[in-house]
Amino acid sequence: METIRLNPGATSGEVARLLAQAPEGARLCLEPAVYTFGREGVYRGFFAPSNNDTGEKAVVFPFLKKKRLRLDGCGATLSFTERLFPFVLQDCEDVVLENFTIDFTFPRYAVAEVVRADESALTLRVDPSRFPFRVENGCLAFQSGSEWRSTAQKKFFLAPLDGRGSCVYLVAGDTEDSLRNLAAALLRTDARMLGENCIELAYRPGSPRANLFEGQRIVVSHDENRENDLFFLERCRNVTLRSIRILRGAGMGVIGQLCRDLTIENMRIETEPSRNEPLSITADAFHFLHCSGRLEIRGCTVRDTLDDAVNIHGIYTQISEVCGSRAVARLGHQEQYGFNPYLPGDRVMVLGAQGEMGRLCVRSAELIENGTAIALEFEENAESLLRPGCYLDNPDRMPEILLENNQFLNCPRVLLGSPRRTVVRGNRLQLHGAVTMTGGVDYWFESGMSRNARVEGNDFLALPGHSRAAVSMEVKGGNVCRLAHRDVAVLDNRLSGFSQLLNAEATDGLLVSGNRSDAGDCEIRLRNCQNVAVRS
Repeated sequence: METIRLNPGATSGEVARLLAQAPEGARLCLEPAVYTFGREGVYRGFFAPSNNDTGEKAVVFPFLKKKRLRLDGCGATLSFTERLFPFVLQDCEDVVLENFTIDFTFPRYAVAEVVRADESALTLRVDPSRFPFRVENGCLAFQSGSEWRSTAQKKFFLAPLDGRGSCVYLVAGDTEDSLRNLAAALLRTDARMLGENCIELAYRPGSPRANLFEGQRIVVSHDENRENDLFFLERCRNVTLRSIRILRGAGMGVIGQLCRDLTIENMRIETEPSRNEPLSITADAFHFLHCSGRLEIRGCTVRDTLDDAVNIHGIYTQISEVCGSRAVARLGHQEQYGFNPYLPGDRVMVLGAQGEMGRLCVRSAELIENGTAIALEFEENAESLLRPGCYLDNPDRMPEILLENNQFLNCPRVLLGSPRRTVVRGNRLQLHGAVTMTGGVDYWFESGMSRNARVEGNDFLALPGHSRAAVSMEVKGGNVCRLAHRDVAVLDNRLSGFSQLLNAEATDGLLVSGNRSDAGDCEIRLRNCQNVAVRS
């Protein structure tokens, strides 16, 4: 095995050249030092991570078509001075990344205090020494590395830290941004300074008002929470991420799509205590879609994320045209544009109002219409099953899931949607929501029909004011399957501060047994379920 050493003074360009030349079976070793990377010579390429912003990305560590490659960080810290994509792995096999820390020299968001929230304006107090900002021509801008991100080009995302009120999007002044298909209300405002550290955001006519409260601390995500992931894996096989620490990030921690056999172990996503920052990353910690084989997340710690600790799912596409063996399927959300969930040989499921209607084998699948739709050709005549308006899912590219001995603390949810065996075991869970088996044709069009799932031996710790169940099975946005989930077991879990154990709908075959709560009996809610057994 050839060993390649990377000097701590290496630039982004030198890293890209080294990786391009690294032979199969090589071992890349770092020094136990701080490596600082900017944009000098950085690799640039077009990438389409689903549920994220598609486009050209500046990548420091591009692993492209690499086999049997190992990166040993040896305790190094990788520090990034600009908005960069730290790692991309595309079409790789048998790759291990381990033993290093990822950090950014600047926070990827600002923290503000709500000074006023009434019908006319929202006023925020921000410490400019920690979060440099300026107001120009009615627009608000924050410093991001060497750049300034302005509401003239980007919408900002505002999220309360105490769970009260609602998340909102914000633009100030005249904006050039596309502002459609948003998951939360959009505030249209004009900004002006009030003193040295207060920003008044006066509402424009017709704008909704923020559901926020005086004295409340909020996060202002100005780097866009879906702009730059830390690890992006696409069409990879047998990849391991081990003993990696992430301290700051704008985007998802790890996103994988169309991969097979992935392992994440002993990863820590958390804040640096000395900085007194409320968030580690501004999107999902772990996000996987249409992966297959076995997906394992073991021994990890995830704290203080703005979005899900884990989200594993597929994608529903909707049929708009059918002719013989050909059809056009449309992607439902703009952040999925450019992603193709189908490969030749996949047997896709056809879903209608009454559930599964049959399956078709894909002969070819090609993105069309600027990546908003997919032209499909099947081995069979599709007209016998497909109708405009029905949906397609691809259960062939879904994984077996193991979440074991992790800590997910102060995170929104754990979302799981796979028809293959799913085990959530021995975890410590402190979530704003629940461990949820979900899917539906609502906003995100994320598929998820769970089969053979076990949630067992976990510790659930309720956050203050928590009013939701510890475990949930649900179907969102339309009845694409009358009985979506099957053979789910919730066993021997320990609950602290919960009044509700389970909220289940559209489930066939449910076993609940051996769960204990410090509140005594916990509520179980069932809707459209059958073959349910509840034991002590």
